[in-house]
Amino acid sequence: MRVERARKGVRALGAVVTEVLATLGLGDPAEARLHAEWKEAAGGEFAASCQPAALRAGRLTVVPAGEAWRYELTMRSEELKLRLNSYLGGDHVKEVAVMARRARV
Repeated sequence: MRVERARKGVRALGAVVTEVLATLGLGDPAEARLHAEWKEAAGGEFAASCQPAALRAGRLTVVPAGEAWRYELTMRSEELKLRLNSYLGGDHVKEVAVMARRARV
């Protein structure tokens, strides 16, 4: 129970680094915007099913909420890409890559 409470405020390191770089004017503004506005950019179903990890050279890597979502996101990656590019107003996302979740030990 205590671990669950502690994790609620935890953010992915990539999101924090992206935010710091954007604040310093060193990062990709599109990536910073995706991290900051993910729920709005991705839309309800996608936002609930995954989180952005990184946007590098047009390749957006997302972390799925579970194994079933990994498959679903792989099948709907083009739809997610189009939605995000429409939100960002450009062709920032050229590919969506879905990470495989690591098994918990």
